[in-house]
Amino acid sequence: MQFSYSITTKPAVSLLNTKQYTAERSQDTEIGQNNTIKPVQKFYAQNLAALGVNFKGSNDNQKTLEQLRNEYTWYVNADHTKPLDAFLKIKTDKENMNKLFCSILKDSDLSYNLINDIAGRARDSKRNYKILKELLGENSDNLKFFLPSNPYSKAFESYMDKRYNDAKCVESLLKLRPDWRESALIGKYKQLYGTESLKIGNLPDEFKNGVFEQIYDYLKTYCQFSGYKTSEEIPPLKIGNKEYHFEYFTEGKTDKNVFGVYTPEKKYVFKMAEESKKSLNKPFSLGALALIDSYLTLNNCRNIAPLYYYDHDRNTCIYKYQDHNSVHRKLTTPSEVNSFMPDFEALGMCYNDTIGHDNYFLSDRDCELSPEMQCSVSSLPSKELISVDNDHVTFSSPFMLLVTKYNTPLPNAMQTAF
Repeated sequence: MQFSYSITTKPAVSLLNTKQYTAERSQDTEIGQNNTIKPVQKFYAQNLAALGVNFKGSNDNQKTLEQLRNEYTWYVNADHTKPLDAFLKIKTDKENMNKLFCSILKDSDLSYNLINDIAGRARDSKRNYKILKELLGENSDNLKFFLPSNPYSKAFESYMDKRYNDAKCVESLLKLRPDWRESALIGKYKQLYGTESLKIGNLPDEFKNGVFEQIYDYLKTYCQFSGYKTSEEIPPLKIGNKEYHFEYFTEGKTDKNVFGVYTPEKKYVFKMAEESKKSLNKPFSLGALALIDSYLTLNNCRNIAPLYYYDHDRNTCIYKYQDHNSVHRKLTTPSEVNSFMPDFEALGMCYNDTIGHDNYFLSDRDCELSPEMQCSVSSLPSKELISVDNDHVTFSSPFMLLVTKYNTPLPNAMQTAF
């Protein structure tokens, strides 16, 4: 039995493109209290017996696999319940839940829809994994994704094949996860646009019609590509009837150059590095940073400065300018940094270094710390942090398995356990 899902487009953050896949819930179908079917579902109710679905009068633990599977597909197809929620509605013992889970994963359509639902709930992945462990059992082979015969592992590889092959833009891939192999992402871009000159996101209006290229060429003469960076004055640049102002932010030893670019309408940040060093997978490269920040921006992460645009050939990123509400005390451990970026952490990202003092700033949002953390970091700020440089991060999500033809660990290769 196949199920079709309508595709709706919903903006993410700023100017990045994304496609968000959601299942539309029918307005005339609803399960009432005690799993009784309301009159509006009379048509479905008349056909449930033929499907082998019976919500009452049967011992749940004595239902056959076919009955459990029919109940699951009824929830998904007729009741328009999201696939993961439909699975969680099934009431039976652990043995039968494992059989049902395995059966779903071996069906190409059912497994794709289930995995797509799980993948679409990035912030809930750790919680959902714990829930499934309770339902399937702590030692369930179905959750041992490292096993060669694991049904989820096999189904997930097929899922990734379909997501990659069906993608209409690279942003839809980056919304799923940040750890893309350069050959896979640029290969997809070439397939879509006939060129390997990868660009991510949309160029802000202020930089269209050749303005970006002029500003890039101008700032390139002020880039310091080697040795220690020192601040310097950059004269304004007039393009047409507009004047653009600049500020050089970078100090210390780094191969990046960071500029404040102030248009008459808005403030931006340009990050630039040598074109010859462009890469999506090398440590500290702007391309790797663009993949990470695209993932976080597309998922509306509140703990980062959103990325608007990345030009791979020019090795340049354009970010939203972040007001400098400085943290007056350097955080000393990665756990401290993570504790003040809960949305960042919920999306599977984790700092593994305390990084530079000016790489994060205070937001306007109060941070809700656990009582234990409140006691241990009582001298730290009460606000959440906004990170403006995500070099020292890892990505770890229990359901996002590494499919080597598409994915590779983030460059610092210090992946954390979930």
